[in-house]
Amino acid sequence: MRALAGVTRSTVMTLGGEATLVAAGDDVVEVPVVPVAPVDTTGAGDCFAGTVASRLAAGATLADAVRAGNETASALIAVPRSER
Repeated sequence: MRALAGVTRSTVMTLGGEATLVAAGDDVVEVPVVPVAPVDTTGAGDCFAGTVASRLAAGATLADAVRAGNETASALIAVPRSER
């Protein structure tokens, strides 16, 4: 992530059920995820990205937006939604 510092203003890297890393400038923050038993991961990334974008548009910091994205994506994957 530090290698991207000269290329981008900020970077978000999801690590699945472990955490999400948020880098801005020289700072890297680890944002924890909400632990859940995954049932259906379909759409988790879209849910995360949409939440982050909407929170940023509402004026949240990047770390707070990512925290909200983690929460909504965790809630989504804990619910059975599709037939396979």
